[in-house]
Amino acid sequence: MVKVGDFFPVECDCNLQDINGNIVRVSDILKFPAVIFFYPKDFTPGCTQEVCGFRDNYDAILSLGFNLYAINADSPGLHKRFVHFYKINYPVYSDKDKKLLKMVGILNEKKMFGRKYYGITRSTFVVDGNGIIRAIWGEIDGSMGKINTMTHANQVLDFLKTLK
Repeated sequence: MVKVGDFFPVECDCNLQDINGNIVRVSDILKFPAVIFFYPKDFTPGCTQEVCGFRDNYDAILSLGFNLYAINADSPGLHKRFVHFYKINYPVYSDKDKKLLKMVGILNEKKMFGRKYYGITRSTFVVDGNGIIRAIWGEIDGSMGKINTMTHANQVLDFLKTLK
């Protein structure tokens, strides 16, 4: 599990896929400062709310010198439908083999209706230009607190403004 002050794991052999199925390496997306958020599932209420919040703040995040990426384990095809339906204006990647999810420590055992399964713990990382994690929201580290999907994008934007 990673924490604030660690390098984001660019050395993993994780191949992410964009909505067209093209392979993207983690090291490629972290050549510049970035906000990377992980969410459990496309087309679910909380995830849609969070993704659209970032959509609405995307230009402001870019203006502060940060790229924005969303990642989960859904297929590129499902991502493509989701991106087009909600007019998402930033890259959404699939980690189908869940290597990156495991490496950052956000694939955890969960329980719903008495059934145990492994799922993504909603998390957001701010990574500086040197690849160092500057902030984490979510249950894995707690340095910036838990995520409220309604206000999270604004919280991240406010934090980025303090870095300038």
